[in-house]
Amino acid sequence: NTGFYKETLSSFAGRLNYSLLDKYLFTFTGRYDGASKLAVGHKWTFFPSAAFAWKASDETFMQDVDWLSNLKVRLSYGESGNQNGVNAYDSLALLGESDYVYGNTVTNGVGVTRLSNYELTWERSKEVNFGIDLSVINNRLKLGLELYNKKTVDAILDRTLSNISGYGGAVGNYGSVRNKGVEI
Repeated sequence: NTGFYKETLSSFAGRLNYSLLDKYLFTFTGRYDGASKLAVGHKWTFFPSAAFAWKASDETFMQDVDWLSNLKVRLSYGESGNQNGVNAYDSLALLGESDYVYGNTVTNGVGVTRLSNYELTWERSKEVNFGIDLSVINNRLKLGLELYNKKTVDAILDRTLSNISGYGGAVGNYGSVRNKGVEI
């Protein structure tokens, strides 16, 4: 019996920023993440994001507004992943010692103590943000408004199984949750 386990996590990321006339700002980001503890064929996933910002206060039609120091409008979409909640080898069936009766003798054997999950993959969060940044009176007063909508799909959870199945539970992508709101 040993408690040794091995797990690895690798990530590759790239980002592209582009500014047009220093008023229209674009950002594109991509991550390619891999986790050894997820199921074969589901270890690697790509997570994209994109953002746009418009410095409206830099437009010529806004130059005569003396009280306005800054007005920026932002819109973004992004995805991120999570593999926490999964232990090494959770996607694989686990064998354990199991005693059984053979004739009149109790003897040692091996049985399946945990079910495999060949679909165990990344938990994925998808978020859309809309924001407005406003500064007035020579940047003495700054206001921000943020609207967000985040949905997490394929949430990694432990599921309790009926005792009749012979197993106590299973780890898998069983849940989803949505968070949305306003920040001022």
